[in-house]
Amino acid sequence: MNSCLVFSDIPEDWRLASIGPIPKLHEFECLLKNTRPITLLETARKLLVKIITDRLSRVLTQHQVLTGDNFAGLPGSSVNTPINILDVQNNLGGMYNLSMLRLCFDRLKFPSKLSDFIISLFTSRKNRILTPFGKTESYNLLINIDQGEVISPLLWTIYFDPLLTELSSSANSPYIWSSGIPANILNINNNVDVAVPITQLTYMDDSTLIASSLSGLEQLLSIARDFYFLNNITANFLKYKLVFLSAVNNLISFHLTLEIPNHLSSMSFSLQALKLSSSFQFLGVWFNLQGSPNFVLSQLKDIYSSFVASVRFKKLSPAQLAYLHSLVVLPKV
Repeated sequence: MNSCLVFSDIPEDWRLASIGPIPKLHEFECLLKNTRPITLLETARKLLVKIITDRLSRVLTQHQVLTGDNFAGLPGSSVNTPINILDVQNNLGGMYNLSMLRLCFDRLKFPSKLSDFIISLFTSRKNRILTPFGKTESYNLLINIDQGEVISPLLWTIYFDPLLTELSSSANSPYIWSSGIPANILNINNNVDVAVPITQLTYMDDSTLIASSLSGLEQLLSIARDFYFLNNITANFLKYKLVFLSAVNNLISFHLTLEIPNHLSSMSFSLQALKLSSSFQFLGVWFNLQGSPNFVLSQLKDIYSSFVASVRFKKLSPAQLAYLHSLVVLPKV
């Protein structure tokens, strides 16, 4: 392990990983999309990467190196903050580009040996598949960073920090969050209500862009599209969900302007605003624009109705039913 750090490289055996395709709940039907692949990496490699990740995370946290407010990948990070903020008041996806990842390291002034070592972890990688008939032949990886890699959450935070920092610093119409405490109550103890500008809530690659006007949201989407282009990331804006607090069920048009017009053309598209009575999901939590609990009760009924329909004609003991209820139904509830 010390030699790996000295030479900023890893043994060739560590570049070969095995993938076990775990069946999903529905039938396999000879389709890989019906499996959930898990990558098995060399144990010594994972241990070394874990040590590097822990040490690097402590430094980044202690000195507040990352400024983009991604609520993941660092000690003490939690989904609570973005969920609570959204409760008071789309997804950004993509893959790593190793050249751009190195630029991110340079931006944060990583030591060159550390940058070289991390890049070496994901260079010239090969995978093979574990099947009932043995291991397949190895193949070269086109995308070299596995989602289950120990350092992957931290790298994701580092990779997207330039975008999130730019979104926060350049926003012309951020949403202003405040406590809403009446002034006469604040004045009792000479307190002042703190106004906090919010432009995005991000946990890993799950991000919500927030603005107080249509033009402000267009600006944020334009910045994101420039970032995607530079990083060779494909984003389907038509799959975004638009939450508009004062909206009727309107079709909203967006016109994105670009800072690199010689390489990327302007773009226009429309999104249907969610109905005020509808709900949407963020980080596994459901939100309703009207703050009504009715949609929650409806979801609970659907979960139990589906469970009852599945087990109604099965020969199950009370203990088995209790087990299924505890392990399958309650986590969903």
